Amino acid sequence: MNGGRWKVEQFPPGHFAEYQLNKDGTATLLREQRYYTIGTPPAFQTLVPYSELNEVDTHANIRKLLTSAVQKRLMAERRIGCFLSGGLDSSLVSALLVKLAKEANIPYKIQSFAIGMGESPDILAARRVAQHIGS
Repeated sequence: MNGGRWKVEQFPPGHFAEYQLNKDGTATLLREQRYYTIGTPPAFQTLVPYSELNEVDTHANIRKLLTSAVQKRLMAERRIGCFLSGGLDSSLVSALLVKLAKEANIPYKIQSFAIGMGESPDILAARRVAQHIGS
């Protein structure tokens, strides 16, 4: 608070902040630090090495990274399912999961799950996607 008024500021991307919680319920900023800058390879080992990415073809990179991320999660001791909201993100991940599961000869049908009210637009979209991808 600043003079009894809240001060709201945008938090910068690629940063983290560490606070100390005080006994009076306030918080004190201990440090704010940048951990990532666009274009700088991360310091940790990535699932797909930067050397395997194409400097020109962004679509190929997205496809490779997304496929690798979904494929990594196929290794499970239990049945695999996915949450399907009917939006673009969950539809892409679900469709890719079903495709990769078939390629990996997973012996069961991938189940998709949706949460919503009756015949809401989200539920209807999720049903259409589930029918289309066979989940």
